Parts: sequence; structure tokens; C-alpha cells
Amino acid sequence: MGRPTDWSLLGGSDPAPGSVPDMQEASRAWGENAGRLADAQDVLGRVRLDGAGSTVEAVQTLLLRDAALISVYRAACETNANIYRSWASSLEGFQAEADRLRVHAEQEQLEQAQGLALLHAQAPPSPFSDLATRPSPMQELWRMDRKRGSLILQGSNQTLAELQRQAGDLRERYRPKATGWRTRFTFRRHRRPRNRLISIAMFPSGTARSWPCWNRGKTRN
Repeated sequence: MGRPTDWSLLGGSDPAPGSVPDMQEASRAWGENAGRLADAQDVLGRVRLDGAGSTVEAVQTLLLRDAALISVYRAACETNANIYRSWASSLEGFQAEADRLRVHAEQEQLEQAQGLALLHAQAPPSPFSDLATRPSPMQELWRMDRKRGSLILQGSNQTLAELQRQAGDLRERYRPKATGWRTRFTFRRHRRPRNRLISIAMFPSGTARSWPCWNRGKTRN
């Protein structure tokens, strides 16, 4: 279920827009990438080469380099997973505060309606001809209700103004957090690593057998 779209009671737009489930899903996806890379690193760590010579040494060098690169990318994935997880938690707190303000504002709106209804109620007819000097009990109650309605309306207006102020403060606290967390990424979410082995590990074709497939011959960075 999405966020409400009408936040006019709080003087503007949603103080804390965003989707907590989307952030949690992104964290999970980065965590899965880190897990795949850890598996690929484990596969490389178990490779044993027999023989000697320049070819064996070259392959061993490639394996060590790819293992080191995988370690770097795995750490980056873990970092990004933690960033998303941390922002999801922060966003959840911001939205809980915004929702609390919204519920309170809706309650005050009902109070406003009650106050206006009391203020706009028509005066009951008086059975006395000298109304100015002898108001009826019903009219006394009507006057008391009007005073009560005025007080209710005044209090609700003041409370709504305070809630709007708090919502504005929440928006100011939310904005730098909402933009700042993105700058902490080590690489962008949809960019594939140029190294073939790491790219396959992070974006597998469906089987673990594809993970240890590194470029033969010249390997691009």
C-alpha cells in the first residue's frame, strides 16, 4: 500500500516520500550480490594448478588478480547493502513521524468541523416577547455552544499551525538525509563490472557453474 497523496493539512507535500519496501528489497539484492561474489571467491580459492612454466604462472596470476577484484566488489556490495538497510530504517522513522502528524491533523480537522457547526447553528426561537431581557434556556444553551465552538475552533487552528510547523521541520530534516545517502555508494546499482568473472558472479545466468568462468587469454579490467 502506497503513501497518501494529500498532505495539504500539513501545509504541503509528503514530508518523507519514499518506499521502505523498495529500499529493503534493494538491500537484499545487494546482499545477494555479495553472497554470489563470496561463492565465486571461494571457487577461485579452491583452484589448484598442476605443472610449471610460464603458462601456469600466467593463469595463477589471473586467478589471484580476479580473486582480489572479487574481494573488492564483494566489499562494495556489502557496503551498499548496509547503506540501503540503514536508509530504509531511517526512512521508516521519518514516515512514522509524518504519519503521526497526519493522524493528529485529521483529528484536529474533525475538531474544526465541530467548532464550525456550533458557531453556525441557528438560534432557537424564543417564547418570550422581551427576548433582550429574558432569553430562554434554549437560547442560553445556544450562546454557550457558540462560545464553546469558538474556543474549539481557536484551539484547533493553533494546533494545526503547530503540526504544520513540525511537518516543515521534518521536511528540512528529511531532505539532506534523502539526498546524502546516495553519495555513499561505491558503484552504481545497474553498472556491470568490466571484469567478466565478477560480472557473471553478480549477474549469474542461473547456475553456479557459470561463476568461475573467467576470460581466457587477455582479461580486461
